[in-house]
Amino acid sequence: METVIEIENLHKNYKTGQDEVAALKGVDLSVKRGEILGIIGSSGAGKSTLARCINALERPDSGSVRVAGQDILKLKGRELLLLRRKIGVIFQNFNLLRQKTVLKNVLFPLEIAGVKKSEATERALELLKEVNLADKVTAYPAQLSGGQKQRVAIARALALDPEVLICDEATSALDPETTAQILSLIKAVNEKRALTIVVISHQINVVKSLCTRIAVLDNGVICETGETMSLLSNPQSDAAKRLLTYEGGF
Repeated sequence: METVIEIENLHKNYKTGQDEVAALKGVDLSVKRGEILGIIGSSGAGKSTLARCINALERPDSGSVRVAGQDILKLKGRELLLLRRKIGVIFQNFNLLRQKTVLKNVLFPLEIAGVKKSEATERALELLKEVNLADKVTAYPAQLSGGQKQRVAIARALALDPEVLICDEATSALDPETTAQILSLIKAVNEKRALTIVVISHQINVVKSLCTRIAVLDNGVICETGETMSLLSNPQSDAAKRLLTYEGGF
């Protein structure tokens, strides 16, 4: 199966005053087309930094990140912009534009990409129907529940038909019932499009119900990878064991 994301020896440091903190310390990771990979770890493990390096919102200090056969770190300007359009992102806090309606939030990336208005509107309406929000096109984010806001965010992330979808703690702000609904929707999106999905989470129940494979990130290092059920039932790393203990076991 084709590799869509290939990360090799990735390093990222941050300066805090006179000190330098290593967020990523030589990360190696690959993700196959259509796979749902979960990246788990405790707070401060480097998960969000890794996610931001994948779509070049963060510039690593060394190493390589290849997405859809292109090395992100070698791209600039329009080439980088075009590749970023292949990477949809869903955030914990939704990141919706409060002054725009649901429809206009989904239209926004299409307008930025220069898609013809009639085509963009048709695309946005189809996506809102897919996420079960066809009746909310004229509503504003303040009028929506947390789950509905995340559904809008999913529709917006899919607007440009990406090859990769990054879910960065996408359900952390939601209650358990709504979380289950959003995870079910993400799984359906994966099955319909054979979309490659990277799930960033500290919640074992999220990766257990959604991901086909897991990578455990601890202190900036991938310390264990494996098939979801196998890894969770027999963790080898101390980091995975700590997460399972905290979450109440498998």
